[in-house]
Amino acid sequence: MLCNIEFYTFENELWYRGADGVARKFTEESNDIAAEMSQVIEEFYPAAYAALEREYAKCKYNIRYYNRHQRPRRAACANSPY
Repeated sequence: MLCNIEFYTFENELWYRGADGVARKFTEESNDIAAEMSQVIEEFYPAAYAALEREYAKCKYNIRYYNRHQRPRRAACANSPY
C-alpha cells in the first residue's frame, strides 16, 4: 500500500516523492505506483473512481491512451485535499 508519498507538479509535469525521498517523474512506465494508486482511490474514494471510469469508458480498450490519461488524473484525485 502507498505510504508516505507526495505528488506535485513541476514545470507542468506530475512528479512524486516516495518514502525513500527520491523524486521521480510520473510517466507511462509508472505502472507499479499507478496500480497501487488506483486501488487506494477505488477503496477510499469510490465516487471519484466511478467518475474516472465514466470519463474514460470509451477509451478503456486503448490501454496505452487509457493509462496515459487516466492515471495522472487519479494521482491528482489522490493528492486533492477534498
